[in-house]
Amino acid sequence: MLPSHSAELEGLLDGLAEGLLRYAPEDGSFPLPASGAHVYRNSRSETEVRPTLYEPVVCLVAQGAKAVFYGQEVVRYDPTHVLVSALDLPLKAQVLEASPKRPFLCLKLVLDPVELADLAAKVYPEGLFPAAARPVFAGAATPALIEAALRFLKALGDPKDQKLLAPLYRQEMLIRLLQANPVLAQLSLLDPYLHRIARAIDHIRAHFREPLDVETLARLTHLGKSAFYHHFKRLTSLTPLQYQKALRLQEARRLLLKGFSVTQVAREVGYTSPSQFVRDYHHFFGAAPSRDIARLRTQGGLVLSEAG
Repeated sequence: MLPSHSAELEGLLDGLAEGLLRYAPEDGSFPLPASGAHVYRNSRSETEVRPTLYEPVVCLVAQGAKAVFYGQEVVRYDPTHVLVSALDLPLKAQVLEASPKRPFLCLKLVLDPVELADLAAKVYPEGLFPAAARPVFAGAATPALIEAALRFLKALGDPKDQKLLAPLYRQEMLIRLLQANPVLAQLSLLDPYLHRIARAIDHIRAHFREPLDVETLARLTHLGKSAFYHHFKRLTSLTPLQYQKALRLQEARRLLLKGFSVTQVAREVGYTSPSQFVRDYHHFFGAAPSRDIARLRTQGGLVLSEAG
């Protein structure tokens, strides 16, 4: 039961959960027959946080609850709070409420920054007052947003509607999201550094194995080095080096689980010193590589918490 929320809202959420379960017969992430749309399901609450790569995304929860850790903030999302991430970010996440009978269920839509900025300008044609906004936040999940999501899922079930109506309902979802959460429009329209830092992030992700070149990143963003560093940390909560290190270590964990040796993995993700790699790995994951991988294999769980 959702306190202080109507039976109508609960009915909408039940319908959303039913629609999502059709596409997620078991735990995991499942692509929908629409570009950039996925369903994520998890039947177990988690006792520890897990590293997660979040792309620009909106996550609408039908049941259960999850949290992401952004800097010093804990951002919880659940059936009344939608998660919005406006940048590619290496975060940590934890499923807080889930069970086999009521698994955590989430509809994930990948955001196109250009489309979002265009819609924000239409939703707020007279503009918005500048305000501090973070690229990761939990916004209001309104009945209008959930209704649009239900129409979107229904349209996916018909081949004709899938082509003609599903894209319109997806766009309606974004409009409802912007209407209920002006902070997202403020990010898209008023933060002049968001798109610049996104370009730097794209470069780091494409070249994370290579030595970090801050001068190149600053040039890409048309900023001086100190200004680039300031705005990168303001928006990501990480320094450029910390961001690169998170990418390297998450990829390293994936490769270690495939059976590659520590030396092979260290070299593959860009380390010249295996001993430095082991120290960084221990600091990031809380255990040495061999112990961490043995524990993960015993648990048989996901290596990276799904971004959903």
